Amino acid sequence: MKNMKTIKISKISIDVAKYKNQYAKSTDYNTFITESCIINPDNGVPMLYLKLDDKTNLYPVCESIKYHKGRRFGGTNTRGFGFVPRKAAKDDYCNYAAMEFYFPNQHKEFINNAKALLNYYEEYCPIGYYFHKKMPSLKSHKFFDEYKLKDTNFTSGVVNDTLQLPYHYDRGNIPNTISMMLTLKNNVSGGYLSLPEYSLGIELSNNSLFCFLGQNTLHGVTPIKKHSKYAKRYTVVYFSSDGMRECDTITKELEREQNKKSFNANKN
Repeated sequence: MKNMKTIKISKISIDVAKYKNQYAKSTDYNTFITESCIINPDNGVPMLYLKLDDKTNLYPVCESIKYHKGRRFGGTNTRGFGFVPRKAAKDDYCNYAAMEFYFPNQHKEFINNAKALLNYYEEYCPIGYYFHKKMPSLKSHKFFDEYKLKDTNFTSGVVNDTLQLPYHYDRGNIPNTISMMLTLKNNVSGGYLSLPEYSLGIELSNNSLFCFLGQNTLHGVTPIKKHSKYAKRYTVVYFSSDGMRECDTITKELEREQNKKSFNANKN
């Protein structure tokens, strides 16, 4: 394992209600991380901020897909990949994310990069990686291996296009599994990640990786300033969806889909 600076942090008492759904500011933290390091919270899973030496080839992939307005935070430019759980009001069966059907080549690129990126977390934070790897194998958290992205325990992901997300906790993740975020920037400044419960800001420079427990840690993005017409800030986030625990095998889910469609056709 390579030597890397380690920072110990402690949770501070804040009124979370005053932060949730508000936009982050640089005044929300006292410590600003700009160099690669391991961040160890008190009694918590290690975080990793890593400026990547290799040139990740996902920026042009992010540019080549179309984004749609999500319903969270009043509409956001996003596109999901990997697998999605059942949605009773819409698609009551587990399935691939729509990117697989509309942008199959790009979908494959995001999935193919999952393991290579997770390897960094395994190298620098082996204890955190151990817990991330172990959790889905527990009976209470188990899901079928065929829903794992490329030899990882991630099931799903999302690409965000130049979004200043307000403070939130990631929802729907398997407990105690990390969120892994790759940031790709072009002609922008700002767009830092603020963790007010630790009074911590993370630079998120171009081609950087940040791994943390997104469902346990309040986080939000500071303002993003564009410096050209073509300025972009993409984040590619991998996570393990808790809803996948309810999924049957892919074969049986396809049967469920066909039965659902046959039922609806007969009803009409």
